[in-house]
Amino acid sequence: MRALALIAVLAAGPAQAQPAARTHCTASEKVVFSCATGAARTVSLCLRPGSDPTKGGLTYRFGPIGKPEMVLPAARPDRRAPQGRFESFANGGRTGFVRMWNGRTAYVVWHAELRDGPGRWTNEAGVRVEQAAGPEVNLPCRGPVRSSLLDMDVMQGPLAPLDGPQVREFLFP
Repeated sequence: MRALALIAVLAAGPAQAQPAARTHCTASEKVVFSCATGAARTVSLCLRPGSDPTKGGLTYRFGPIGKPEMVLPAARPDRRAPQGRFESFANGGRTGFVRMWNGRTAYVVWHAELRDGPGRWTNEAGVRVEQAAGPEVNLPCRGPVRSSLLDMDVMQGPLAPLDGPQVREFLFP
């Protein structure tokens, strides 16, 4: 019996030892989303607790950990307020995204858990760069993902101000 218990513990060990996604968020911020996109770059959405995400409370950071190359706070006269939406489906699937603007370019951080046939699910996440002039660029997450974009309590709670009738839809890649 002890041998079986030991085998069960050893078999479960590697699954539990998966490293957590690294993040640009500080200890005082809530990690809404974070993942590596490859080439030593990480994308993070960070929320200051108790703040309005449309008025500077939500920040997009992209680049090497500790040295982000791009930081997009929500509150600036030259930037549109971020948008976002959470949806759940009858088949149990869920999707969530947040769109942050920098001029005419949007950075869409997304996470999707969708049924991909009977008993099969896909769980994907990443960033899509939507450019006014030029092709869209997709940066899939590589490795662990930390995300609250599939959490209805977060998306319809602290991030609820991101959703509204003006939100442009997002089609997941």
